[in-house]
Amino acid sequence: MQFSTSTWQHKSAEVLDQFMEQQQTNHCDQEAEKEVRHCLQPMLAYANAIQLEDEFAGPPADALGVAPPLPHHRKANNHRQHFSLQGGAVFRHLCALYTNFNACTESLKCFSPSMRAVEASYGYMCGAGHAAFEQHADCFAEVENREQYVHCKRTASRAMDRATAELGDKSGGIDGEQYMDVLCSTMDDYLHCCRPFVLEMCDVNAWQLVAKITRESLRVSLPNCDLEKALEQPQQQQKQSGADNDNDNEAVQKDPQKPINHLKGSTD
Repeated sequence: MQFSTSTWQHKSAEVLDQFMEQQQTNHCDQEAEKEVRHCLQPMLAYANAIQLEDEFAGPPADALGVAPPLPHHRKANNHRQHFSLQGGAVFRHLCALYTNFNACTESLKCFSPSMRAVEASYGYMCGAGHAAFEQHADCFAEVENREQYVHCKRTASRAMDRATAELGDKSGGIDGEQYMDVLCSTMDDYLHCCRPFVLEMCDVNAWQLVAKITRESLRVSLPNCDLEKALEQPQQQQKQSGADNDNDNEAVQKDPQKPINHLKGSTD
């Protein structure tokens, strides 16, 4: 399915950063930000609807799994965090909403943090990486329907609900910085939780897509959040496993009768 996209969608991350740095000298005024929020409402409403459907009716049959957070305002957090892999009909509809958002804000030439966050979260997935996401959509949908994965997602969502409630509690809640720390920690737990199912039911390429879109989103929404261990560990484990196997094979070739302790256990 083809989507008409803005020129931002096809820029590399480096070019996008340069473009945004130039635009930061021209911040959107109050009226422009109001228009951005208006354009963003359909995406927020859909994310909220998905979250509620997950909680009360179980995961949709054709949804996918690690959605980056949509931009929000700390003082008026009017939407819920959506943890999902984004595939099937959910993926296609979000990309359609993203295209509509770009068209809605096309006349705005100023810098808006919300516009940048939307681009970072969905620009690759709905642009240059669209075909790759389509390729893994069915597999992501299978992961979404797995009971263990649903537990990962609901645990993360409930953690964010608690943090959001504490953020709005003026009688001893958490401040904005603590809220961002909770979001980072929750994302880390969520990625560690769902990663085995993506690797088992899909493949490493699918997880690399999840990692890429997560990095792109967090560069804007949570720039101080380090999730590299959660995102890169599978590749590192594979490399380490390969190195261990090479060492084992070399040891066997040198002395076929000598047991390999970490595989066979020590012999006293």
